[in-house]
Amino acid sequence: YDPDAGYSTITSVSGAQPGAILAVTHRAGIAAVHIRPAGDWRAASLLEETARTLHAHGVLVEHLAASRMGLTATVEHSDAVGTACRDLLSVGQVQVTTDQALLCVVGNFAEDATALHPALGEALAAFRVTPLLPHPSAHARLFLAAEADAPTAVQTLHARLVEPSDTANGRA
Repeated sequence: YDPDAGYSTITSVSGAQPGAILAVTHRAGIAAVHIRPAGDWRAASLLEETARTLHAHGVLVEHLAASRMGLTATVEHSDAVGTACRDLLSVGQVQVTTDQALLCVVGNFAEDATALHPALGEALAAFRVTPLLPHPSAHARLFLAAEADAPTAVQTLHARLVEPSDTANGRA
């Protein structure tokens, strides 16, 4: 980060201190597709079938995760989501939640893909968010939130978590 030069340089090595939170953003227009498979099932086959079906309908998948309870895919919301979900009824119960947003917190987090930064938990307590696990990298934490709450959540998180580190680093 070099404000005097008018640019930032992106490299493969972060100069940020461990635990530093550097940015918060969101992406609106997201839907969450929850699939509870019928009968006995294997996560790998459900993941494969879901990804194949969504792809066949041109639905962009943002995040995909499976557990013993089923599978959740966060997708770019479009008319194709409904058609794809009708095709997914062959694997189990399908529930779609629309008007969602992905919150992305960028920082220098631990390698543990399920760890939640302590300050994030506290700052997110005022909002109904769902962490999307596993996290995609050691530098991003994703959360699903109501689309209407996302702008306020981003502003709140930025004010509480990013601005204090900007001031501490002389970047006010």
